[in-house]
Amino acid sequence: MPIMNLFKNCSYYWGFAFFIGYFINHPLYTEPFLGKFQVFLGMLLFLVNEYGNYSIHIALRDLRPPGTTERKIPMPTKNPFTFLFNYVSCANYAYEWYSWASFAIMTQCLPGKVIL
Repeated sequence: MPIMNLFKNCSYYWGFAFFIGYFINHPLYTEPFLGKFQVFLGMLLFLVNEYGNYSIHIALRDLRPPGTTERKIPMPTKNPFTFLFNYVSCANYAYEWYSWASFAIMTQCLPGKVIL
């Protein structure tokens, strides 16, 4: 990875972490509408979607056998998280979007809604 990507990526992630932290720790921040239930529901959905994203990345990794240049079309496997291959081309981005939607539900703050 080129050294400029290091600075670019770190700037992006640190900047976004600051953006989130500012709104969540602001004195005028109000708790989510449904209280702790909303936080736990958002966290549960977030973790499920992150695991789904991980499962899709593993499925995409296994599409090309080692030592070959053959490329396969992603299809659902025994893993239940791969069912999205039936409906969308880039299932990993779908899970990524669902993760950010879960984050927005969990925190109920501006950065979660901006990313969507």
